[in-house]
Amino acid sequence: MSELLLSVDAGGTSCRVRLQTPVGEMLSEATGGPATLRLGTQQAADSIMATSQKALHSAGMNSADWRRITICVGVAGSERPHATDSLRDELVQQGAADALVTSDAHIACLGAHSGKNGGIVIVGTGSIGYGLSDGKHFRVGGHGFPASDEGSGAYLGLCAVHAALNAMDGLQAFSSLTTSIRDTLEEKGGADKWLSTATATDFAALAPFVLADGGADATAIKRDAGQAIAKLVKGLNSKGIQKVALVGGLSEAIQEFMPSQVVAGLTVADGDALEGALYLARQATRT
Repeated sequence: MSELLLSVDAGGTSCRVRLQTPVGEMLSEATGGPATLRLGTQQAADSIMATSQKALHSAGMNSADWRRITICVGVAGSERPHATDSLRDELVQQGAADALVTSDAHIACLGAHSGKNGGIVIVGTGSIGYGLSDGKHFRVGGHGFPASDEGSGAYLGLCAVHAALNAMDGLQAFSSLTTSIRDTLEEKGGADKWLSTATATDFAALAPFVLADGGADATAIKRDAGQAIAKLVKGLNSKGIQKVALVGGLSEAIQEFMPSQVVAGLTVADGDALEGALYLARQATRT
């Protein structure tokens, strides 16, 4: 068994890392920038390694200690063929002794249900429903922004930008939300310039404007997001996954706008995604 285990939750907004002993004693934690594969394998690996080095440094270690560590990464944007293999290869090239790479949904589900059957709906930069039942994997949504990921932070930002553009074009009156979005885009060089390069992470960065605004525009967007997340929960239920937890950075905020009967059926997660990655890392060291 490895001396140490490094769990990584590589998301669209941030990368979280936890360094632990095999029995679960936490040695250090670190947070870094976005690490989703939708930003590219190189950028994802750079963010993961930079954040991991912070965790090692906090524990009084350095790059030479990689040989003592089993690393497990759950990464967003892993839908593309061979994406996880490519990321593993890049992490090894950058110094990791080896890496087990899977999806962020997989580790979140394992953490939420302590490795047992159950499902999760992630509400973060993106959104996805994911379930495990007797070794079978089930997924709803999460096909990538902007075609999918309804109810997510990126979706909130997209809807806010759409409303702001309509207001800027004179198609609707300005509100507190659309005024804030317009001003923010102007600070970034204007809407057209910003839109030419904006990623899901950039759109998600606008979600706080929606969540903090109590006006009609923002409320309508939040209610629509709540319905979208409820749809993912029901999608898992239809596949036989009845024990579903809501997880992710925006889960609590969006839950307020979900139908009450759906919220009543949710379960509380046992642990976070990093606990799920730790579970996988432990399994890997035993094989």
